[in-house]
Amino acid sequence: MKTALTNFRNWSIRAKLLSSFLLVACLAGVNGGIGILNLGQVEGGGDVMYLNMLKPISTLADLGKTFQRTRVNLRDLVLTADPAAQQAYAGRVHHLEARMDSLEAGFEATILSDEMRAAFRDYQAARKAYAPLAAGIMQQALAGRSAEAAEQLLEGPPLHAALAADAAIERLVHLKVRHAGAQMERNMATADAARHLLLAVAALGIACALGLGFFIARLLGRPITALRDAALRVAAGDHNAAVAAETTDELGALAGGFNRMVTGIREGIEALQAERESVQRRVEEAVQASEEQQAYLNASVDRMLAGMNTFAGGDLTVSLAAERDDAIGRLYAGFNQAVANNRETLQQVLASVDAAAAAAAEISASSEQLASSAQEQSTQAAEVAAAVEQMVRTIVENSRNATQAAEVAGLSGAQAREGGEVVARTTSKIRAIAEVVRAGGATVEQLGASSRQIGEIVQVI
Repeated sequence: MKTALTNFRNWSIRAKLLSSFLLVACLAGVNGGIGILNLGQVEGGGDVMYLNMLKPISTLADLGKTFQRTRVNLRDLVLTADPAAQQAYAGRVHHLEARMDSLEAGFEATILSDEMRAAFRDYQAARKAYAPLAAGIMQQALAGRSAEAAEQLLEGPPLHAALAADAAIERLVHLKVRHAGAQMERNMATADAARHLLLAVAALGIACALGLGFFIARLLGRPITALRDAALRVAAGDHNAAVAAETTDELGALAGGFNRMVTGIREGIEALQAERESVQRRVEEAVQASEEQQAYLNASVDRMLAGMNTFAGGDLTVSLAAERDDAIGRLYAGFNQAVANNRETLQQVLASVDAAAAAAAEISASSEQLASSAQEQSTQAAEVAAAVEQMVRTIVENSRNATQAAEVAGLSGAQAREGGEVVARTTSKIRAIAEVVRAGGATVEQLGASSRQIGEIVQVI
């Protein structure tokens, strides 16, 4: 039984429902079959009631009426004096007697009890006794002895035989009515039994249908309720909810699929959590690296500004040490190279100034011998010195311009490129100054040549 129940639980839902409907249909079929059988019994009782009770009573009534009509026609035959009418009444009497024979034969076939059969024999005996008496009366009337025939008909043995036949017919009717009542009671009892049996089978079918419906509803509803509760738990955030797959039908497969779905959701959430933690960790590392880079850039800009301020103050020995090999390091190297270039240029300018000063001193010494010429050369030398001083101020101004260009380069890459252009222009100006110095040297050489010519002229004088 337990194995059969387990196998039934593992059936598909369609098979369960079809088998349940089939069982209910079988119960309904049994109930209908029993009802049909009982209706057949009731119908058979009705047929017996009609054929053996109601129809025979009608036959007895017809038999009694025919017998009375026979007596009436016999009376009319006796009372009439017309021979033709007598013959007509005689023919009717013979016809009615033949009809009574037919009705008696039909009624005899419906007799079911011995009591009825004995009463019918009494009737037959009474009619048998009446028939010859009636025939004698009819012969007397046809022979013209109507008065004698009338006296026998009204007071003689024919009257007593006719009354006996009527009494026998009435007794037969009474017995048939009583038997019909008994048959009706039997039919009613059969109908009641059929009705009770139908109600009992119907009640049993309803009970079985309700029990089976409750069983199927519980068998199908409990897993569905468990799935609903588990789904609500998952919706509430419990990702460890699971449903026990107790059967291998569609609901069992659904429970297994639900468990796999919840497992996938839980693993997906765990993976998302891990990914979120990883992303958060990378974001924190990126923020930390950005802060470190910002601090590094701020410190580098501060050092760059300090070096530029030192360079702007006239310290041409300033140098910035690069901590990393990056854009800041390359900017520091460019700054150091610019300072070194300016320092070398200034040294070259100073050397040129010293040379110019020495040449001027020589010219001044040579020109002491010449009054007016020496004074003019001295004036020219002073102009050269002024030009040299102006050149030095230009170099310093160019250095300041280079410092400003370096500051601008520290603020942005674009400004750094502009500073490079400024440095390039400064270098061009320094080159122009060098050309001026060379031109000044040529002028000094010309002055020296002029001094020698003046000396020669002085010697000639």
